Amino acid sequence: MTFLDQITQAYKERKKFEEDQAQILKGGVEDLVKEALAKLGVTEPFILDGRQVQFDRIIIRAVLHNDHDLDWQVQGICPDCNEMCWSRHVHILAHIGEMHYDFKPDFNHYCTPQETVTVSENLIDALRQFIEGEVEL
Repeated sequence: MTFLDQITQAYKERKKFEEDQAQILKGGVEDLVKEALAKLGVTEPFILDGRQVQFDRIIIRAVLHNDHDLDWQVQGICPDCNEMCWSRHVHILAHIGEMHYDFKPDFNHYCTPQETVTVSENLIDALRQFIEGEVEL
């Protein structure tokens, strides 16, 4: 098998997987999520919206890998940029708890650059405003 044959086959398999996943998401994803929550032993009332599950103050979402294999992500705040994002993929309740108490963003999360203004920049801006008459002493 040539390299071209290999990448063509891999592409076709991936495309079929994505089409199958989209079909599952159209259909019974909520049933799949409920089943997965039951397997985790979750008994607390929750609100289910598609693949997103909300408990009291915790929101998790199901990440579908194939017809019946789910990972979970926890919604949280990035410790570096303070933006809301999803956690790394987890599989068991203990890891969901870990992401809730020691949040680690998904590897695909990119922090938005935060503008930092130094003291000297603030001083220069204040002097400019004073010279231009925008502020008085």
